[in-house]
Amino acid sequence: MLSAEQVKSFSIEKRLELVKSLVGQKIEKILCKAIELSVVKYKKEVRVIIDDDKPSLDPELIKGFLIAHWYEKIEVKCWSGEDCAWVDVRFEIPE
Repeated sequence: MLSAEQVKSFSIEKRLELVKSLVGQKIEKILCKAIELSVVKYKKEVRVIIDDDKPSLDPELIKGFLIAHWYEKIEVKCWSGEDCAWVDVRFEIPE
């Protein structure tokens, strides 16, 4: 388990991989199948976008998982539509 100090020392690339790993693990548990997952840098934020061809994904489960496993203040927003779902994870990218 990572400590807050360890996470704070990570480069932005390593943080992106950590977020992708956490989200990916939870998605596999929920859906038991692979889903396209993109982690992108947007201005000074990070966004995690989950695309699913079925509305079976519950973004709130992902949100709860990420908040429980993150060690810094992050903002997580969720949306789900008829054919896709998004989890928007935002944290500032260090200068």
